[in-house]
Amino acid sequence: MIKIIMMKTIDKKILVITTNGCIGCEVQRRNVHEAIKQVHRLGNITQENADWKKVSRTLLKQCNVKDYPTTIFLVDNQPRFRCEGSYPVPVLVHWIDLYMK
Repeated sequence: MIKIIMMKTIDKKILVITTNGCIGCEVQRRNVHEAIKQVHRLGNITQENADWKKVSRTLLKQCNVKDYPTTIFLVDNQPRFRCEGSYPVPVLVHWIDLYMK
């Protein structure tokens, strides 16, 4: 008898919400990209960059987004962590280790 085990894949995404002409937003996008490359051991983590006008109002309200850039860590499309502003790569790597496992 052969047993087949079905494993559910976990969707891990980091959403960077930005606004037009924001230098801090560009820095955060680049830093998140670099942090994801450094934590490849945690599996497939994707980065999505979105202008605030294209993000669901429900998510903006649920995560209490008030300033940009806002970075939201999502696991199976559920927010796990949110931060506003730009952060250095080592800080982002630490947060990914904490919230994306």
